[in-house]
Amino acid sequence: MFRYANEITGWIITKKVKIAYVTTQEASDVFPLISALKELIRQHGEVAEVAVRSGEDLKDVDQWEEFEHFARSCHIAIFNLHGGKKSLSSFDELVQSLQDSSVSIYAQSASNEPEIELMKLSTVDDAIYRKVSQYLDYGGRKNFYSLILYLANYFIGSNYEFSEPARPIWEGIYHPDFDHVPTLKEYLQSKCVAGRPTVGLWFYQSLWQAGNTLFIDRLIEEIERQGANVIPVFLHAAKDVERGTKGAEWVVENLFMKDGRPIIDVLISTLMFSLSIKPWEGSDTGEGQEVARSEEWFIKRLNVPVLKAIVTYNTLADWNESLQGCSPMDISMGIAMPEFDGMLITVPVAARERTDIDPLTGARVIRFEPLPERTNKIVRLSLNWAKLRHIPNSQKKVAIIFHNYPPRDDRIGTAFGLDSPVSVLNIMKAMDDAGYTIERMPENGQALIEDVKSRLTLDRRWRSPEELAKRAIDSVTEGDYKDWFEQLPVAVQEKMTSAWGEAPGKLFVHKKNLIIPGVINGNIFIGLQPIPGVINGNIFIGLQPPRGFLEDPAAIYHSPDHPIPHHYYAYYRWIRDVFRADLVMHIGKHGSLEWLPGKSVGLSDSCFPDIAISDLPNIYPYIINNPGEGTQAKRRSYCCIIDHLVPVMHNADAYDEMAELEVMLADYYQAASEDPSKLPTQKKMIWDKVCEAKLDHDLEIEEEEAFSDFDKFLEKLHEYLHEMADTQIRDGLHILGEPPEGSRLDEFLVALRVPGCAHQACQRSGTLSPAVSGRGHGL
Repeated sequence: MFRYANEITGWIITKKVKIAYVTTQEASDVFPLISALKELIRQHGEVAEVAVRSGEDLKDVDQWEEFEHFARSCHIAIFNLHGGKKSLSSFDELVQSLQDSSVSIYAQSASNEPEIELMKLSTVDDAIYRKVSQYLDYGGRKNFYSLILYLANYFIGSNYEFSEPARPIWEGIYHPDFDHVPTLKEYLQSKCVAGRPTVGLWFYQSLWQAGNTLFIDRLIEEIERQGANVIPVFLHAAKDVERGTKGAEWVVENLFMKDGRPIIDVLISTLMFSLSIKPWEGSDTGEGQEVARSEEWFIKRLNVPVLKAIVTYNTLADWNESLQGCSPMDISMGIAMPEFDGMLITVPVAARERTDIDPLTGARVIRFEPLPERTNKIVRLSLNWAKLRHIPNSQKKVAIIFHNYPPRDDRIGTAFGLDSPVSVLNIMKAMDDAGYTIERMPENGQALIEDVKSRLTLDRRWRSPEELAKRAIDSVTEGDYKDWFEQLPVAVQEKMTSAWGEAPGKLFVHKKNLIIPGVINGNIFIGLQPIPGVINGNIFIGLQPPRGFLEDPAAIYHSPDHPIPHHYYAYYRWIRDVFRADLVMHIGKHGSLEWLPGKSVGLSDSCFPDIAISDLPNIYPYIINNPGEGTQAKRRSYCCIIDHLVPVMHNADAYDEMAELEVMLADYYQAASEDPSKLPTQKKMIWDKVCEAKLDHDLEIEEEEAFSDFDKFLEKLHEYLHEMADTQIRDGLHILGEPPEGSRLDEFLVALRVPGCAHQACQRSGTLSPAVSGRGHGL
């Protein structure tokens, strides 16, 4: 035992407890632990020596060896692992080393579910384990303060007064202007102005408790700066009766809703993982329950757009330099899983930064630093979604964009599996019924396309520059475009100028004005830059501008990150700033917007999809059977995907020579059992018919080989005919709002091989199911 004087505090220290602390949730553990230790030193002197390391720290060999040496001399080594044992790659090696020393080991999973293996590896007794577990689960500076005193009393026989584990506030309203957690009534009276849009914002309680809220403060500040109310809420997402957490559903019903109605217009979520794959109060948690499909799910009852703000674990420098944008961990936890909840994926609002080494503990404090420009972006986008709840339908302006590649008139409205003209007509009819201002309704889909073709289109092959300008719905002057262009990042300006010349370039430019294709149903003609399209009342029907492939094929071939032409940028700026669209719809799979150069996900202001779509709410009807490419649209154009059915499919069946061959095969098998003398003639007839249908090429077989083992050849032919007859072919195109009915629905269900439904459809139509007829591979 030893005594020494602390020169700073004057305390006489007899002995101190030594603690080795490993965490994989450093963003919520490290700062409160350091703060608690500093407070302890001020209050009691150096009662403890604590070394803190994160899982990332221990990947460094030198740090691992230094920490392992220290830990072996400690009274206790604590492992608080978010994600359990697998979250710390060096766990087994470190624990094995400590087991050869006298150090006590405490290990727990910081996730909601305990990890039995970690509990078994712990060497402290049950009472100590339960007490430490409570301190760590509740977290925060005060609990770490008491935990250290508790361990000092236990291991070195001190007699400090300490508090029992204190349950924290798990959910509540946060605002940096308040020094306490206000009630909803108090907050609304103090901070919310009637008539303004209101943004809900939620984030993890652990960040609030750790004081790691700088990026949340920036979001709050930006929302209020842009003239909206904000209700920021911290929470523990999962309900846990034992711990006292009320969960996300309680927050929605008590802080974002009042009398069963939402008091927010949009929700910005910084949460990770999925809420819909977890049990929620009132849900049937039996096997196979799909929570997000239930109309009673609390996010559906809230009934407002939910935008996912990305909190990347990359550093700011790594995110800036990365072509991928977000790390695989960011994508799995912070993007893919929230997509199960229907959240709209947007942009990063914070990046992880590690401070210099803390001299007291050797730890690096993790801070989520705000990204100011991206924060401004998500707030603008969120408020535009929020405003849709307040603008009367009669005043909403909508831009409907047809894809048009290659840029020819016969390719207007190309969309895989979708009759886009008739689908847009159905959308317009539904909008008309809902009170949108539409001055004239085309008679049919073809009339709609003819209306578009009567104005400026992207097909420049047969018209003079003067004729193109005359047909344009509007134009953008050189001066206006240069003002827009100069708002882009300098690096982007340089790329576009290098590829397409000085603004405004040459593509769709007439007398230095950019011309705009499209149709407006009404009398909205504003600028001088020619714009293709049609305006119908408050509806603009336009054509997505050309990417530039045909204008500069050599550059595109050698450089897939070739920047967009000036006209592409001008077109979307015109939609936003001149036509003043409240939202845009891109019709069907797929256009070029989501494939423009830039990061894969977690876009910056230098990424071309971000530049083009800007802060426009984007709705994208998209075919349901291509989630891979649809995911790109979600993540890179911030769109709300509306899945539509694939076209009705049915089996091709046999026809012409193939049908004749099926009959001949049946006759052959009958003759084989009743009159074998006919077989040589029938073999010749079958082979001749195979050659007539050129199936010998498909089967890759010569006559000599076929006749050497004719039964084997017939087996191969039989399988081929059935495979061809079972081939699914599309019956036309799908039309939005027109699901298949009657016999077409029956055929569709059979083709989809829907268990039960297909069998019932076959029974209704009087046919055999594929499984019964031997024509399929089972249902």
